Amino acid sequence: MTDPIKQVSSRPLPALPGHSYHTRRLSEDTINIVTPASVHFYLSSHPEILEQFVTDVVPYETVERWMAKKNKHASENKRLSVVPVCAIYSQSNIKHVQNALVDGSKTDNEITSLLYNLCAVMSNSIKADEFLYYTLAAGGKSLVKYKVASTASDTISSSMQFLIPVGKYTTLAGHVACSREAIFTTDVVEDDRFPEGTGSPGSNVRSALAVPLLSGKDLIGILEFTRYWESPPLSKNDLQIVIAMASWTGIALSQLKTNMMLVKQTELNDFLLQITRDIFDDLTGTESLVAKIMAHTKLLVDADRCALFMLTEDKSQLYAEVFDEGKKDDEGNSIFSKSTNSIRFPSDKGIAGHVAQTCEVVNIPDAYSDHRFNRDIDMKTGYTTRNLLTMPIICKNKVLGVVQMVNKKNGTVFTNADEMSFKTFAVYCALALHYSKMYRLTIRQQKVLQVTLEMLSYHAKCGEDDLNKLRRYPHIKEIPEDFQL
Repeated sequence: MTDPIKQVSSRPLPALPGHSYHTRRLSEDTINIVTPASVHFYLSSHPEILEQFVTDVVPYETVERWMAKKNKHASENKRLSVVPVCAIYSQSNIKHVQNALVDGSKTDNEITSLLYNLCAVMSNSIKADEFLYYTLAAGGKSLVKYKVASTASDTISSSMQFLIPVGKYTTLAGHVACSREAIFTTDVVEDDRFPEGTGSPGSNVRSALAVPLLSGKDLIGILEFTRYWESPPLSKNDLQIVIAMASWTGIALSQLKTNMMLVKQTELNDFLLQITRDIFDDLTGTESLVAKIMAHTKLLVDADRCALFMLTEDKSQLYAEVFDEGKKDDEGNSIFSKSTNSIRFPSDKGIAGHVAQTCEVVNIPDAYSDHRFNRDIDMKTGYTTRNLLTMPIICKNKVLGVVQMVNKKNGTVFTNADEMSFKTFAVYCALALHYSKMYRLTIRQQKVLQVTLEMLSYHAKCGEDDLNKLRRYPHIKEIPEDFQL
């Protein structure tokens, strides 16, 4: 076999910058005038020459050392750009930090943002090359991978890159979401438990660990940390650090959830007391009562729209005369309008009809994927329904109507807590509607009775003809002077 150096030197080479020779070998004088800049330019212009030289001449160990050095440099630059630390933790006053965390954890989106930043802190503590945070998608059968925003701010991009299925023998995060146990591996490629690898793009991941973030029995998210081949593998000590921080975070989330439920329950009690006063102080008009129920229902479950369908006496139809068009007054209160053309449909059609027939509570995260959803209402109103929470209003084992909450705000879905809150509120709604109906019937009966008494009083009076007949009656001797016609 010929010497590879001789092979390269004997091959006709393109001329170096500033030279136009046609010799097969480079002279010593030519080599002496070659500069690093000219070589850099030459190799950049002719990468095939460099590739051939490295393939034939440079030992494999040298190439591997070069690649490790290059990947380490790229990894350090990458870590500096993708591992932000939330500005909240830069404060030295712990009380201010705690207050900021409490104030910034009132919604699910805010909690997700804080958890992502906490994940960044964990990543720094174990010196991971990359971290990813996953949350459960709608239905709980897939994971959503969140990525840091491209800016240097603390905002988090909530756009879904793709859905990762939950299950064993998928990805590392999908496996952990299914088993709900922490997993640690020093070689991702050789570990057959998750053949689809990690959520990190490419194949440069060497070791990884993933820990579920649990709040009671609820899975909140998945924390995933990785190191590349040029970095030392993650250790069991790193796993213990993440498990400890994730466990305490889960406990804090549980306590926060309990505290929020207590606060919400207190607000609900005050709310129900106020709504009871409002409703029972005004039982005369069904329209105003329905508007009040719809307004309070929206506030209770944080819904974008609300609809109340009443059931006809023969139970054949559901109808709505008061509509929520999403309008608000200057004070931010919802404005409900009455239309001359009420919406009517059979009581066995759509999700509202299903609830009216079965008396079940129906919570649908995706309305258009459910065959029971009645699209006619969206077509008439021009509104797009994403998710629904539908509940019957029952009083004395009779269905009075159906309340339908439409589109949970902030892009989320209605929760079990929303169902429980509205179940309590539905009792007051049923009583209010029932007694409003009884009140109207009582008023109507009073008016009918008043007319009847007037008719009886009219016919009970003695007319002139009747008085003359009475005078002609032989047994009547004298008619009292105070006798009134």
